[in-house]
Amino acid sequence: MFANATPFAALTAPFHDERGVDAVVVLAKATFVQRGSRLVLAEEQAPVRLCDVPTDPRAVEEGRESSVRYPGDLGGEKPGADIVVVGCAISAKPVASVDVAVRAPGRTMSLRVHGERVFYKGALGLKVSAGAPFERAAITYERAYGGASQDGSIIDWRNPVGRGVHRSASELDGAPAPGVEDPANPIDGARKAIPMGFGAIPTWWLPRRDLMGTADAAWQAERMPVPPLDFDRRFYQVAHPALQMERPLQAGDMVATHGLCRDGLFQVTVPVVALLAHLRRAGAPPVSLPLVLDTALLEPESSRVELTFRLVVPLGRGATLLREVRLDVDA
Repeated sequence: MFANATPFAALTAPFHDERGVDAVVVLAKATFVQRGSRLVLAEEQAPVRLCDVPTDPRAVEEGRESSVRYPGDLGGEKPGADIVVVGCAISAKPVASVDVAVRAPGRTMSLRVHGERVFYKGALGLKVSAGAPFERAAITYERAYGGASQDGSIIDWRNPVGRGVHRSASELDGAPAPGVEDPANPIDGARKAIPMGFGAIPTWWLPRRDLMGTADAAWQAERMPVPPLDFDRRFYQVAHPALQMERPLQAGDMVATHGLCRDGLFQVTVPVVALLAHLRRAGAPPVSLPLVLDTALLEPESSRVELTFRLVVPLGRGATLLREVRLDVDA
């Protein structure tokens, strides 16, 4: 039985950890909006998501790939914390490109965002046009480097929905060019680049896919569906590697974005939210354990912040069988 005595969205879900142990994951999501310099509880609390929400639902319906707008929350214990930012580059006046950034404890990630631009054949080979003027440009992996060649024989699994992958440079002539890039390594011509973005990475994209471990014939015969022996818990982290922290988020941590809202700077301080899961087992004394804050999702343009908390506990059996979880705010 699960009881939620908090004002936040919360649930429990069955889970199998990397050892194959039956467990229960306790998830809570607190949604805030910024009012002045303060975060206040949002009237509408975002739900705990058990699966990814795609950026382009129509693409999924048609059997095509889409990047992730909102990552699913179900998963095991993360070795650190994720910073995910959903939004657009915003300019007060039309510009061809603008630099934007995200800052978190120990992390700074910058992007250069362009208006729509194309590859074209110049006198010295393939070039990239200047961006069309914009005041608002989406920051999605669909607009970053990646994708597949025209014949489908080459796919960049770091970002299969992106732009620029090719077998022959001639197939890029007139094609859309990446509009999101690393400002320190601008994309020019047909050379390869690193996919860049502030959004979440799906489980089957690289590098997350490799962190799942070696799914070979021996694994199929001896361990499946338990993860391989070389499973890496970083698989549970959903953020771009540049926005993965090595520790959980804590009250007082500051997270900020620049260039993703009309005011330019969107800066929040993680509030004090202490959540306890009170666990009652069949034949053991009750125990209270804290949830860990391991994900912050920011939407600067709407001044929203989602904070996701997690606790994974063994289901147990017999006298240790978990009977009840009650979630409460630690006063």
